[in-house]
Amino acid sequence: MSVLFDEPALERELRGGHKGCISSLCFSPNGKQLASGGTDCFLSIWPLSKKMTAYRMHGHTKPITDLSYNPTGSLVATSSLDSSVRFWVPTVNGRCTILKPHLRGVRSVKFSPHGDTFATASDDKMIKLWDSKDQRFIRNFKQHRNWVRRVRYSNAGNQVVSCSDDKTTILWDIRKAGGPVHCFYEGRGTPTSVQFHPVYDIIAVGLTGGSVKLFDTRMFKLLQFYEIFNGDVSDITFDPNGSYIIAGSKNDTKVLDILEGRAIYNIGGHAGGVSSVSISSDGKQFVTGGMDGIMLLWKSNLTYVPLTETPSKSRRRIRPSIASQDDALEVKVTPKHIEHSEVEETLDMSHPEEELEIQIDQSEDAESDEVESKNFGGTEIANLFNQNELQAKQILALEAKTEILQARLDRMEKQLKKFEDAANEKI
Repeated sequence: MSVLFDEPALERELRGGHKGCISSLCFSPNGKQLASGGTDCFLSIWPLSKKMTAYRMHGHTKPITDLSYNPTGSLVATSSLDSSVRFWVPTVNGRCTILKPHLRGVRSVKFSPHGDTFATASDDKMIKLWDSKDQRFIRNFKQHRNWVRRVRYSNAGNQVVSCSDDKTTILWDIRKAGGPVHCFYEGRGTPTSVQFHPVYDIIAVGLTGGSVKLFDTRMFKLLQFYEIFNGDVSDITFDPNGSYIIAGSKNDTKVLDILEGRAIYNIGGHAGGVSSVSISSDGKQFVTGGMDGIMLLWKSNLTYVPLTETPSKSRRRIRPSIASQDDALEVKVTPKHIEHSEVEETLDMSHPEEELEIQIDQSEDAESDEVESKNFGGTEIANLFNQNELQAKQILALEAKTEILQARLDRMEKQLKKFEDAANEKI
């Protein structure tokens, strides 16, 4: 059974990175960085160790809509309404390359769990699959009749799910060209966000009108239904174990216990509502981004009995459930105890001479009105990927040395304090 040690606790307030709504958030795979994208067109990188200055990068000419780290953490991909996807090296001297995969605004981008492919979704009603190493176009997925808001990979990486303003959420097998595996139609609301469960064959869908639904992707049936917000759901994410969902809305943030089938926490703290949420890979921290341009970093304080595909009597299953917002516990925010972090560095990559623009051959089942096929820059982007991997290893080595030196310094400070205490006792 799931057990709660304590309610979520606010740790840090991150401000100064954006002027306007926080449109997307993502922790790095090692949990040492946080990336945020905003409607102000900026990408901000937040080192989460103490006493480190955050920095932001500018290149997009219209709002950033989504972002994703690759599995090694050496690249951050951002999508934008300017019809481009940019790939950033998340360091203070980071470089940027640009891909224009759609004719209209790009609403979503996501790297696969293995990093070999990435997917994009657009206002042109299409999802496109790409090879990560050389940016080679693989195939289109066409079924939606309106803007595609989100695209996300399954944990195995063999499926993607997309949600659209046409009131559908569609499951696709990326190994096959052709039609979808299944289409879930929403009669009452429009899907705004979607996520795969990290263990089971389940997807969670956030909707306008304030509800969250869980669907079984094998039986294609509704499994759980939460009618928990007064406003639209803006973003949802599972914890890494899959016991909880964190959902943001124009009102507040809620933590859902999907084993119990109910909302357990209401979390405030933002002026104007929550626009994005993300949780770290170890589940110990999550972050909420607001329409006020501020991010709140939380200690999750959640624990659980591990979920498995082969349940036993001691391990609980996700069961059918219907829940409302009435019985959730309010989490109080005390800003006076919070450490504030602000941005001081800005890297401008908006000038054409500072970027490498790549338009990729999209000949396979691409429509005639799409971007004209030009295949150049593949070698440059492959070299950039290789350089990023090397740079990531060097950064990890430096971080390890820094941690060792910090541990030594902490020991010396403790010894010095003991000497001071002993001297004070003699006096």
